[in-house]
Amino acid sequence: MGRPRWSQLRPPRPVTGSGLAFVALDVETANADTGSICQVGLAVYEGGRLVDEWSTLVDPEAHFEPRNIAIHGIDEYMVSAAPTFRQCAADLNQFLAGCVVVHHTAFDRHALRRAYLAAEMPVPSCTWLDSARVARRAWPQFARRGYALGNVSRFLNYRYRAHDALEDAKAAGNLVLAACRETGLDVPDWLERVNAPTARRQLSRRQRVRRRERPSAPGHTIRSGPRIR
Repeated sequence: MGRPRWSQLRPPRPVTGSGLAFVALDVETANADTGSICQVGLAVYEGGRLVDEWSTLVDPEAHFEPRNIAIHGIDEYMVSAAPTFRQCAADLNQFLAGCVVVHHTAFDRHALRRAYLAAEMPVPSCTWLDSARVARRAWPQFARRGYALGNVSRFLNYRYRAHDALEDAKAAGNLVLAACRETGLDVPDWLERVNAPTARRQLSRRQRVRRRERPSAPGHTIRSGPRIR
């Protein structure tokens, strides 16, 4: 996998303009702790094409489990000269803050958040788009199963090296662009389509709670009991 590309870091370019603009993100972890990030990959898309990419190994300041090493091939020796997540965090924030960030399943989003909190640094404010949910809605055969990144990429005839953070990030980016071509939707459309059901479920949950609670005198709430038949 080689040494870290930290010295090749270029100033980030903001993602602006087109409805096909986003940053795709993927991380690898050292152990079962999702915050133990040992590699980050970013792919920047503007106007529906890849315009920039960046990756670095990360010293997780934690142990590596054999299971994780077997998956991605990264070990303690490979990260010995790599920056810690705290040293990467500010630069990552420049890439991610204010952008649409594509990730495949919730793992990468949760891992990034946990790593930022562990480093006692603010989590970037961005809009997340789960490419797994995009795949489930774009192609009927993936609606219930089979929407793993590798499986969908094979369907799209997209070849990549799995479990390398940058390669996985670009695969997720390719998936989203393919879904846009397939459906005619752009990234804002997908954000609305993917996130709307969650918003409706939350609203419905709040409405059900309100119906179960019947207000009485100020400062008091009477919960309706079981119906008497």
